[in-house]
Amino acid sequence: MDENMNIGNTENINEAAETVTETAETVKETVENTSEEIKETAENTADKDNKEGEEEKSSFFSDVLEITESVFMSIFVVLLIFTFVARPVTVDGLSMYPTLEDDDKLIMNSLFCSPDVGDIVIIDNQNGHTFEADGESIFESTGLQKRIIKRVIATEGQTVDIDF
Repeated sequence: MDENMNIGNTENINEAAETVTETAETVKETVENTSEEIKETAENTADKDNKEGEEEKSSFFSDVLEITESVFMSIFVVLLIFTFVARPVTVDGLSMYPTLEDDDKLIMNSLFCSPDVGDIVIIDNQNGHTFEADGESIFESTGLQKRIIKRVIATEGQTVDIDF
């Protein structure tokens, strides 16, 4: 009977050893599969990070390029407007007081302008033109070399009577 128990115990031990061996092999395979999955995930993440880094670099570069383009276009448009449409002018002197005072800032419209009586005009006085006493010949001289700001008191065909 003791021999049968020993044989039974040996069989149980052998079965247990086989079960432990099978379990160890299953754990080993699971660990190997898990480590392979971790490696693949790490490689995929690294590849994705590299792609995102490249996209961020190209996105940053395109943003800087877009901002630079916008700044240059804005400067170009402002220069066009101030050259052909409107010009900034500073009042120099008190001859237009109280309407305009010294150092007032104005924007001069230089397109489609036909002044009427009472309008304020800016005259570029680089050259001076003076009528001779006979009224027909014009004497050209150097002007004031600056812009002057005056009010229109008469237009073409009107007579101005200056009474001293």
